Amino acid sequence: MGLKTPPGGMNKTAGPEVLAIGDVLMDYQYWVDRFPQRGGDVKILMSSCSPGGSAANTAFSLALLGIRCGFCGRIGKDAAGRRVEERMQNAGLDLSCMQYGDDTGYTVTIIDDRSERTMLSFRGAAGEPLELTAALRQTLQTVRVLLLSGYLLADAAQARFAVEAAGMTRRAGGLVALDASPNIENVPPDTLREALAVTDILLPNRREMQAITGVWETGAGLDALLCRVPIAALKLGAEGSALGIRGGYSETGRWHVPAVEVTPLDTTGAGDAFNAGFLASYLRGEKPEDWLRAGNALAARAISQKGAVPFDGMEEKVCAGVG
Repeated sequence: MGLKTPPGGMNKTAGPEVLAIGDVLMDYQYWVDRFPQRGGDVKILMSSCSPGGSAANTAFSLALLGIRCGFCGRIGKDAAGRRVEERMQNAGLDLSCMQYGDDTGYTVTIIDDRSERTMLSFRGAAGEPLELTAALRQTLQTVRVLLLSGYLLADAAQARFAVEAAGMTRRAGGLVALDASPNIENVPPDTLREALAVTDILLPNRREMQAITGVWETGAGLDALLCRVPIAALKLGAEGSALGIRGGYSETGRWHVPAVEVTPLDTTGAGDAFNAGFLASYLRGEKPEDWLRAGNALAARAISQKGAVPFDGMEEKVCAGVG
């Protein structure tokens, strides 16, 4: 069984082509020359503040690639929430499905001279279950691709919501893409089975593939994934990426594209950027190997700069001064 919808084959012009669902938090990042000792003090060399979260990062990049994209998450009706909405709207994202709760969640990240990251997180409104509102139901039935964050699957209520949302999109003729996310190994087996049953495109890295299949090797791992989903795009870091399609497009249904060689500065959001490039290429009706090339190219751009979204001007960077 191959793809039920040919690439670029659907003509749903009203509203977004892609809807991304997941957490959106404010990311406060601080670069220092060393991490302070307990009770100590160090100087901040540079800082940035921008909306973050895996699905949100991908949504930003899709919008900036010219893909009509919407986002559904939960933020607070506070100053941080208003800032999140403003940044997303300025990027061209459709926020008609955004939901609201208490305080907007945030993450504080300290990055030292060895690029080691120490993080503190407060989920806030993002930890409250999402609801199938009228606006969301309508959008789910008109998008070409629904992108779900794997982080949704760790919470029972959010997992039920995700599976129901995926079912609505598939019944309307759309495709469901699932970004596996690092917490996939903590998802209960029954929940994972239900989620994969309504997934058309799975986007794991090698460690996530192993958590799902028990297999580390690329070829055997793709074979195991394709027993559960029609399409699997495997993110391999410095090795590039690999793609498997069940019964479609080539004799083997397998592709591998090497990574773009760059000097990495910050690997934050590389997988999210890959997802955006991959899905944008797919939506434009390009060839399967081009899906990987587009994903690799955007991931390379992401890691060659500081910040999770691979476009200049998307983040506010403030030099705190050196010396």
